[in-house]
Amino acid sequence: MVAVLLLGGPSAAQLVQITPDQQRVPLDAELRFWASLGPVPGPALAAFQTGQFGRNKQVISHGLNHAPEMWFATELRNDSFDDGRAGDPFVLVFDAPAVVGYRLFLVREDGLTENLVDFSSYDPFDPAIHTVNRLRSPDFVLAPGEQVTLLAHLQLGLAHGFTATLYRPDTLISDSLGWTATLTAFYAFCFSCLVIAFGFQAAMKSRVGMIYIVMFLLFLTALALSDSLLFRFLVPNRPDLHRYLSYSVFFLLAASLCAFVSEGLRVPGHPRGRLSRIMLGLSVFAILALGMAIWLDAGWSIYIAFVLCGLGLAVNIFLPNSFRTSEDNPNVGIRLVSTIAMLSAAFVMVWSVMGWNTEWLSQRAALKIAYMFLMLTAMSFLTGNLIVLRLRHLAAVEARVQALEQEAERSRQLLETERAYVRARETAATRQRQLATASHDIKQPLMSLRTTFDAISAGMDDTVRQRLNESFRYLETLSRDFVDGTVEPDDQSDAAQEAGDREEAPEVYSVAVPLGTVQQMFSDEAAAKGLSLRVVETSVQTTAPPIALMRILSNLVSNAVKYTDQGGVLVGLRREGPQIWVCDTGQGMTDAELETFQQAYSKGDQSTGHGLGLSVCFELAREHDMTLVVTSAPGQGTVFALSLAQHVPAAHSTINAT
Repeated sequence: MVAVLLLGGPSAAQLVQITPDQQRVPLDAELRFWASLGPVPGPALAAFQTGQFGRNKQVISHGLNHAPEMWFATELRNDSFDDGRAGDPFVLVFDAPAVVGYRLFLVREDGLTENLVDFSSYDPFDPAIHTVNRLRSPDFVLAPGEQVTLLAHLQLGLAHGFTATLYRPDTLISDSLGWTATLTAFYAFCFSCLVIAFGFQAAMKSRVGMIYIVMFLLFLTALALSDSLLFRFLVPNRPDLHRYLSYSVFFLLAASLCAFVSEGLRVPGHPRGRLSRIMLGLSVFAILALGMAIWLDAGWSIYIAFVLCGLGLAVNIFLPNSFRTSEDNPNVGIRLVSTIAMLSAAFVMVWSVMGWNTEWLSQRAALKIAYMFLMLTAMSFLTGNLIVLRLRHLAAVEARVQALEQEAERSRQLLETERAYVRARETAATRQRQLATASHDIKQPLMSLRTTFDAISAGMDDTVRQRLNESFRYLETLSRDFVDGTVEPDDQSDAAQEAGDREEAPEVYSVAVPLGTVQQMFSDEAAAKGLSLRVVETSVQTTAPPIALMRILSNLVSNAVKYTDQGGVLVGLRREGPQIWVCDTGQGMTDAELETFQQAYSKGDQSTGHGLGLSVCFELAREHDMTLVVTSAPGQGTVFALSLAQHVPAAHSTINAT
């Protein structure tokens, strides 16, 4: 199959005049081109001399599995002054990445044809025809005023762009040093950046980022292939392995690019999930195509890799928002820079492949510029990731600091609460010891008073003596209970032992006993205020704790006498319940006052006590399964009704409910 591309019409040969002050002469603008499959220089020279060479590049090929071929030619003349000295040496440097074959001929005026270069990518590496990453001819001499024809046969790779420059040898040595330094700096810088970037992405556990960096490493390897660096340093004597290495790099580059696009589109709930699967399939296909290319050793298979790379790059450019994953989410500015960089890289690559205007931008330089544009994209994404990571880190630190501050505040409050609790316990223990001490101190005067009473009570009335005995017994029991209540649960003191001994079956006694005792205790106080204290007799018996019942009744009657200025106090038993009522004609209380006075240490403005009376009554009633109900109205008096849960029915007297 024959294919002719970029046809151009015949053009007259251009003469390149070399002056003595010219150290390097670009020949690109003066070259003329001719498409022919014949490698013999004779027909090509005849075609050039008859004007069949054209200004535009023309290529022709035997078929898809063969490299495109062309001839180019130009005429040179040394315009140095003929002063009898020897001619001037020159070197032709040819720069074309991935060229397959290159034969350079020098035709002098007498028809002598010299084969200066005979290069083929299927031959072992020859350092004599290479200068850094370019092909060079041996030194050839042009006498002053001599005119020659340069004729070259090319077998090109995928890209058709190239440059040809005539150098003086000393100038070539100087420029070669600059090319070496530039090339070394470029690869060292790019490789270092990618290694650091890969480590950074691995530390971030970003699978998208790691695939991205691997893709750029493969791209850098492809550039090294085009510069013949891998051929020179890895397999200089195995051009067959160099071809397989080229296949591997380009197909792996295509696979990594498609995998990167696929991974970037794999966002949960993303509408482009189908496209992600397609790109993943293309990545797998690139790996399979690599095996096919190595097995068939078909040059045309490299076009498949380039098509896959172009497709992946196009998706990457036109779907930039696809890569806004949960791991890598750079801001709008960074995505804009990335998109511009990708478009610029694509344009430069197309420029390079098509071979447009290589006078001011060589194909090799265009590829490296494209790579740098894509590196800018990578750095933009990495910068975006770093910004996002930094912001997340700051947010996490702030959240942690806030949590620590809240925990410290809770600890402070807990410490204050614990201190308050300790102070309360110490205060309670102090009060308890004071109460125990006071109760213990009261026992001795009571015992002495009881002894004295026993000595003088022989001539008293039996009823009076009985009621006084009950009063003394109540005071002694009350004092003893106060002391016993302050003993710790694990205290094995005599008081605790005595308290255990007193636990026996409930005692049945007549309610008239505590009622009579209360009347005896407060009758004189009531009479002193001009009040009547009336206690209604009853025969009802009960098993309610006598001390608790006595304390409730004494507190209720004491308050009734204390806060009644005229009228009287009535104490008696009602049928319903039964209930012990304590009625007075005092000043009464409001509902708010009733609720307040039921709380410990709450008292009225006229009270001289500690505000414990009513609260103690209600607490004792609840502890011993009794119910205490109060009814009161300001200016109309107060009625307390104490229900006895433990009682023995019997005939009894009652009081009216009026």
